[in-house]
Amino acid sequence: MLKPPTSRMPELDEALRAVLELPPHALKVIVTTRVAPRNLALVEPARQRRLDLDNGLDHPYAEEVLRAMDADGKVGLRGAPEPLLMLARERTRGYPRALEHLFGILSADRDTSLKEILDNTRQLLPENVVTVLVGEAFSRLDLTAQRVIQALAVYRYPVPPAAVDYLLQPYVPGVDSAPVLSRLVNMQFVRRDAGRYYVHQIDRDYAESRISEGQPSDRAAEAPPFSRFALRHRAAEWFKLARKPREAWKSLDGLGPQLSEFELRCAGQDFDTAAAVLLEIDFDYLRLWGHDRMVTELHERLQGKIADRNLAQRSVGNLGTGYSNLGQNERAIKCYERALSLARENKDRGAEGSWLLGLGNCYGDLAQSNQAIDYCEQALSISREVSYQYGEATSLGNLGNQYAELGETMRAIEHYQQAMNIFRDLKDRSSEAALLCNLGQGTPISVKTTQALQCLNDSLAIAQETGYRLIEGGAQTFLGHLYLDQCKWEQAVRAFKQAVEIADDTANVQFQQLARLGLAEANLYQNELSMALQMAEAAQQYDYPLENHSAPAISGIVALRQGDRARARDAFTAALNQASELLSKSPQLFFALDTKALALCGLALCENPSHIPAAKEAYRAARALTSAPGIVARVLRLFDALAQADAAAILVSVRPYAAGETAASAST
Repeated sequence: MLKPPTSRMPELDEALRAVLELPPHALKVIVTTRVAPRNLALVEPARQRRLDLDNGLDHPYAEEVLRAMDADGKVGLRGAPEPLLMLARERTRGYPRALEHLFGILSADRDTSLKEILDNTRQLLPENVVTVLVGEAFSRLDLTAQRVIQALAVYRYPVPPAAVDYLLQPYVPGVDSAPVLSRLVNMQFVRRDAGRYYVHQIDRDYAESRISEGQPSDRAAEAPPFSRFALRHRAAEWFKLARKPREAWKSLDGLGPQLSEFELRCAGQDFDTAAAVLLEIDFDYLRLWGHDRMVTELHERLQGKIADRNLAQRSVGNLGTGYSNLGQNERAIKCYERALSLARENKDRGAEGSWLLGLGNCYGDLAQSNQAIDYCEQALSISREVSYQYGEATSLGNLGNQYAELGETMRAIEHYQQAMNIFRDLKDRSSEAALLCNLGQGTPISVKTTQALQCLNDSLAIAQETGYRLIEGGAQTFLGHLYLDQCKWEQAVRAFKQAVEIADDTANVQFQQLARLGLAEANLYQNELSMALQMAEAAQQYDYPLENHSAPAISGIVALRQGDRARARDAFTAALNQASELLSKSPQLFFALDTKALALCGLALCENPSHIPAAKEAYRAARALTSAPGIVARVLRLFDALAQADAAAILVSVRPYAAGETAASAST
């Protein structure tokens, strides 16, 4: 169930292969990487050239770089003797940045020759090549140029000249950094990209090291000293002023100023302001777009450092939501419990309900249904008490999730519809998409296929409109299952593949597993057994407790159909154990009972028929909990896939139990 809150490398590999395999052309592609692409290196190797930069550039490449930088020959590199350039390469070890600094030194001090630089640094090069040359180059700049580089170092990210002017105004009155930046670009000190300027990491570290640390009080000083605390505060203020209008907050690019400001606030130990910046964009934007990993990493950096108790409560609570969406339920529970404690200390009833709801989600994912329902009902009661409509609707939706897991389909749909009415009144489109997705999942269970398809397509459209990546992936997953119900295999595979891509992009464990399970089923029903097994094994790499039992069950069916009884036995045993573990926590989980029954049927085929009575009993218990036609159809589809390996027809007597056609008193 959805809780309301692909890698692109294969495509890059395919594109690079295409470039290499084309007929001769003039296009040159330069790829920098820390991990050599071994397979790609085997494609048309004669058309590739690999340069390992761990030891710098070799002869003659380093010498060619030096000459190329001195395009007009003004610093004496273009026409320098070959032995001298070779000595420069040896002293710099051919490091590109060191070569650039040699050029920078000569550009800054036209009275110094390359030979003099090499002679003066003979005792220091090449052991400390980069550090020495960075310092040499920096020291030969005038004070304004040094300040400009230091300003860029403080910002850390590419900024326009106006940002540099803003930062340096208290220290260099009337500063006009644009011409200075252009000169520094020509001297290889500064890089330019689309009108924004930045410095290399090595230069940044050196330039910042030349600024005194200062004190946190520098941030509020009337005449701020030239210290890191003061400069980081002022740089953060620039990004605050540079924020885009809220209507432009549609992607990470639109939130670039806030993310940069956050970094600077943290660097300047202004953690309360950093928290306030993050809390404005994390839940309704970053989380919505599927950046839960980023949200957790940013909030983790704030824990234990926020003085304001309200900010601390919201930060640790939203950290819990990030963990929950990443499938890290134990960590999420600890965060929610801390947030709940702070909310109660702050007498914040609305927040108390939110964190209770978060705990309910986590316990639901851990198959502790009774505890999950209790937390959700507490949250619903508080939301109604304080007239918090969003909290009321979210609580209703999450209660619907719990009832759906227990097979109480109509009760779940009733809660979803109540929540839907509230969200539509609130004009909350993203939450509406989540509810439509859950309705679309629940409706086909009661065989209302047309209605389910409408719900899921509407959910998908709204999710794409609002950028709600979690729901987009969920809608694609449930559409895939709807197509399976209709035996539309190609459409199912297409939907599941799209769901896998979205889930991998967002690192959402739930749909990383469920979408792959869907692909495993789709391939199983088309007798593509090898691919079915591959997908089932891939699904087992993701830990979503409610469905961990499904992947080994499918693996067992495939292995048995392939004639590998030993492998099938191991898989069915794993499925049985995982389903039994779920049932020990919540005996009402019908889907765990169905998997238990299926695994027992598989073991009956792998070992002996003595497992048949227990399989019948498990199916009987599952149908006592729910006999919704859609659920039964899905159960029978998997059962029939297994029965294809039943040459002795020992499972014939079990099928009526799976279908719910046998009375509870029937003999086993």
